[in-house]
This record gives sequence, structure tokens and C-alpha cells, in this order.
Amino acid sequence: MEKELFKRLVESMMEMGVIVRGENQPSREFHVEPNDAKADREVIPPVQPSVSPDT
Repeated sequence: MEKELFKRLVESMMEMGVIVRGENQPSREFHVEPNDAKADREVIPPVQPSVSPDT
């Protein structure tokens, strides 16, 4: 790994430790809602034929 990339990685890990210990707040947060897989399957056609034994 390049020295500069490794330096950035170490700095990032140090920052993570500070955030985890509650000494600082993260600069941003992402909240991801879970998908409704059943509804997605109804909208998106299958890519390959079904392989289940009951078809």
C-alpha cells in the first residue's frame, strides 16, 4: 500500500475511535431504510428461469 494511502487509513481509524468513544460527532450520517424485497420481486422480472421444484 502506498505510504500516503496508509497514512490516510490510519488517520481515518483514529477519527473512528474518537467518534466511537463519544469524544466527537461524525461529520455526516447515512440512514438507509430496508427494502421491501417481496414488492421488488413483483415489479422486477426474473433474470433467469425459476429453479424451484414446484414449477
